[in-house]
Amino acid sequence: MQNNGAQLRVTVRGNTASGKYVFLLHGGPGVPVEFFRTEEMKRMVESRYAVVYYDQRNAGSSQGGSNIDQMRIKNYQDDTDKVFQVLVHRYGADIGVFVLSHSWGGILAPPLIARHQNQIKGWINAASTSDIPFTVNAGREMLLAVGPQQIQMGRHVDKWNEIIAYCQAHPRLASREEIYQVTRYAGEATTLIEEVNDYGGDVSILLQRALNDNMPFTAASLLYQMNANTNNSVPLIREELYKASVTEVLPQITVPFVAFFGKYDFVIPVAEAQAVMDQIRSTKKEIILFQKSAHDIYLQEPERFCSELVSFIEKQN
Repeated sequence: MQNNGAQLRVTVRGNTASGKYVFLLHGGPGVPVEFFRTEEMKRMVESRYAVVYYDQRNAGSSQGGSNIDQMRIKNYQDDTDKVFQVLVHRYGADIGVFVLSHSWGGILAPPLIARHQNQIKGWINAASTSDIPFTVNAGREMLLAVGPQQIQMGRHVDKWNEIIAYCQAHPRLASREEIYQVTRYAGEATTLIEEVNDYGGDVSILLQRALNDNMPFTAASLLYQMNANTNNSVPLIREELYKASVTEVLPQITVPFVAFFGKYDFVIPVAEAQAVMDQIRSTKKEIILFQKSAHDIYLQEPERFCSELVSFIEKQN
């Protein structure tokens, strides 16, 4: 699909005859949606429902050049809305869509759901944020709570002391530099917890795996990922991300809601799930905690992730 200078790759896989579609809003910005297509997703979810794998601009195999001047949150939100409209036009107005958002996908999901609640049957919030300043401050509090426990157990003492010292020196995160630094520490902290299932989650390992599996990528998306992970990501989107929030539309949302969050997710802590639950007007809403996960629950506990996803969809009749 073409929109605002980008050619967005959308593939629909699985059981379209079911009339139920899982609309994936991946994280990043820039994380390829194909990372979500695990063997468990193919076996447990695609066998039952259709799954919409949508590569956002500058992700996966979406094309149209680097689109640096178009990397604005409003354009990502507009892209998402247009993809949704094309999906409904292609497969029919009577389909039931379940929005599955991960990480930054939580900035895209609420506006979409609020506009299309007649066709969206549920929202699965998989460790996604709708308010980045709130989320990062909650992550700071979690780092301060968990860090001393890890030090007491003798785990990665020097790194935890470094993290705690920075968090104590910055009691309220507001500037871009503070928010991105704590976000980096939150990402590092998830790798320090021994209880978290290891899936080889280093970005370089994931990219190599993607290349080995012939996942579809463009050169532009690979370059974006490399830049993003050396803290040189596109300035325009970084200027917007650290203060991004869509909480103003949350009270409009009434569809069934479930939150899947990792117990050791410092990047987007479970406090974010509770904050969303407190603001939406859905009558069906719950939080499910994944005990052996951090931020990438669909990779750290893939079997349970898919099982809970299917369970939620089956409850919505």
